[in-house]
Amino acid sequence: MKSSLLALSVCLAVCVGCASNPQKYNYVVEPTPLTQGESQYELQSVNVNLTLGHGAEDGETQFASEAQMRDQFEKALREELNKRSLLASQGEADAALDINIDYLRVYNVGGNALNVPKVSHTVKAFKGDQEVANFSMGTYMVTHGIASNMKIAAFQWKAEDELKDVQKVATLLAKDIAAMGQ
Repeated sequence: MKSSLLALSVCLAVCVGCASNPQKYNYVVEPTPLTQGESQYELQSVNVNLTLGHGAEDGETQFASEAQMRDQFEKALREELNKRSLLASQGEADAALDINIDYLRVYNVGGNALNVPKVSHTVKAFKGDQEVANFSMGTYMVTHGIASNMKIAAFQWKAEDELKDVQKVATLLAKDIAAMGQ
């Protein structure tokens, strides 16, 4: 009985870990002027819509504001795109990116620690005023390793740890941006 329960738990964990929203790129212009892994992008705008989930305390200031989150995301995205040699300045870029991130901050009981955020995003690529491609991902949760998950479960995931969530999302976005194109 115990081994069956363990096997079922492992199977469910693998299935949940592997499940994802299928990534679908929508190419508005065919053939797309974007080349996978080679096109360079200007980061035109990064918008973050921060929603405070259940447990948020009125007037709390220990966690980043929406404006601070936007700055954190922009910085992390620039670093991730630069690592992949995908970041270019205006005029040198193959396309400009408009990125919208919906970020639901989930609090643990008491509002002094965080749980795993719920995130969704939309990315649009423009060449001049013409949208050339876009993609989006519906609501997903940031995944961490065992040590971080234990920290979250122990109500020890604090404001400074939220930067790790931002970095994970930025890494995912940069990977998906690199895969855009043909």
